[in-house]
Amino acid sequence: MKALVYTATNEVIYREEPDPTPGTGEVLVKVEASGICGSDMHAYHGKDPRRVPPLILGHEVAGTIVSGAKEGKQVVINPLITCGRCSLCDTGRSNLCASRELIGMRLAGAYAELVAIPATNLISMPEDLNFVHASLAEPTATALHALNLAMQAAYRPLAELRTLVIGGAARWDFWQHCC
Repeated sequence: MKALVYTATNEVIYREEPDPTPGTGEVLVKVEASGICGSDMHAYHGKDPRRVPPLILGHEVAGTIVSGAKEGKQVVINPLITCGRCSLCDTGRSNLCASRELIGMRLAGAYAELVAIPATNLISMPEDLNFVHASLAEPTATALHALNLAMQAAYRPLAELRTLVIGGAARWDFWQHCC
């Protein structure tokens, strides 16, 4: 398959890579659209020591299942792979799971023709939804998560607050200090 591979600081190469092989409980997804996250740019500029080249980046993705029982189904990928069994996962805080992995971090990501992902990380999408729009599900979920955290930390309803967030990388410590 073809993939855009982060090979060094400020360097990516579009090259042939082996097709991913789905493991137990995983399916293969043909990438139809993938967004460029600020964290991908941090990696590209050498500002993220967790992303070590060579690596296929990308975690904002929508595609079509090409293996398994639901072959042909259009899906959005939840890029956060967790254990699904710990107390954090059981209480809806899987983003804090000690076993979490993220495609495009250490695992091959979505800047490729194919990506292997656990079937539990797939969310069905309406057939008439544009793949490019669907690939925005992950950053949209991140923004909604930030708003939910702000609601929990604020002393007043969000509608009464006057806060401007510039950029896509609002951090929790920002919300703690402003609200």
